[in-house]
Amino acid sequence: MDGITLLLHRVLVNHVPGCGGIITGATTVCQSQKSVIYTVTPVANATSYVWTLPSGATGISNTNSITVNYGRNAASGKITVKGNNLHGDGNISSLNVTVNPLPNANINAAGATTFCDGGSVVLNAITAANRTYQWKKGSNVIAGANLPSYTATASANYKTIVTNTITGCAKTSPTAIVVTVNALPTATITPQGPTTFCAGGSVVLSAPIGAGINYQWLKGSTKISGATLPNYTATVAGTYKVVVTNTNGCTKTSAGKLVTINCLMRDENTELANMTILPNPTTGMIRLRFNSKENQQAELMISDMKGISIIQQRINTASGKNERYIDISNFAKGTYLVKLKTPANIMIEKLVKQ
Repeated sequence: MDGITLLLHRVLVNHVPGCGGIITGATTVCQSQKSVIYTVTPVANATSYVWTLPSGATGISNTNSITVNYGRNAASGKITVKGNNLHGDGNISSLNVTVNPLPNANINAAGATTFCDGGSVVLNAITAANRTYQWKKGSNVIAGANLPSYTATASANYKTIVTNTITGCAKTSPTAIVVTVNALPTATITPQGPTTFCAGGSVVLSAPIGAGINYQWLKGSTKISGATLPNYTATVAGTYKVVVTNTNGCTKTSAGKLVTINCLMRDENTELANMTILPNPTTGMIRLRFNSKENQQAELMISDMKGISIIQQRINTASGKNERYIDISNFAKGTYLVKLKTPANIMIEKLVKQ
């Protein structure tokens, strides 16, 4: 065909994917929910997929499946996906997703969170309708602790899990309340000798010694003025206690220690109570002198400071001055009590054996 130019036109035919596929996956989720999987049915001729997520949701995929993480501020919206062919053409599929907010799981303490053993503090969650609560101590749930409030008595970090019973969304307290329980000091009384003795005697009562410890001794329920040392010398009958306070300000009161005075020492102003021991101290033989108004029978007893009787005998007294010799050379060195009991009186003297 002379003079005739043939124009050849190249016709390009785009292969468009078929209709949009169906997205399957959760349509109701909670804020902060992780690893939610969505899948769209494969689109014919699609070589890649472009996903669009609701605000606050994240996930990356160019396949027909995506794993979505919802953030704590995620909002309800649509998930869409476009299946593209080689030329970028495609159809869009969508799925509406409702994102429910998490319940308020903040907690507060109704009092001091540092206290002494035996104390407590009430922890409170924010209350609302349709809520359940589960308190945790550290990483462990506390059995039966399912109320909006919990009374903590032990050292630990405390949180609560709050669940909205309608949406099923749950949240753990973002910040724990730290409870610190300080130990009480040791408060005991150790007598340094017999707690039963005669008038004029005494016993040292001792409390445990420790750095930074304060003491206050009591007789009955009354403070003894100035008695603020670890040791206290009791000279009168009564029940003694000690209040011990440690460096954390924790206080404990000891059990009572009974001090008993069961006899009277010699009263020099009373004729009947006039008794003399010579020599005193002694290494062996002693001479016991005492007064008596009439002939009568008396009981003589020598005992150690624990009250254990070593000599016990009956003697007859005469009116006026009386005298007896007693050999204690076989006694161990130490302090003893010599008691002479007549129908009219009891006379007691300390005796020291050297």
